[in-house]
Amino acid sequence: MTDGRPALNKADSKGVAPGPATGVVKSYNAKRAPFGGFITHDGTGIDIFVHKSVVEQSKLAKIDPGQKVAFDIVEDGFGGFKAARLAIA
Repeated sequence: MTDGRPALNKADSKGVAPGPATGVVKSYNAKRAPFGGFITHDGTGIDIFVHKSVVEQSKLAKIDPGQKVAFDIVEDGFGGFKAARLAIA
């Protein structure tokens, strides 16, 4: 059963895999849908989504574009990946 969203192909992740990672915040806006932003993965240059709830759970007031962060990459449940357990690097 699907929820109407197209299935994502993990082969498109181009080397991104679950586990610890570092990157640079590309964009972040907690007030607009999709209520988060993107971190550019250091190893691949791929943008990884980070939801505002991850920032809040990490006890960070906010994250800013250009800021270096450490995070875990986890599967998002839709065939792709997202950031979890965020920390300032």
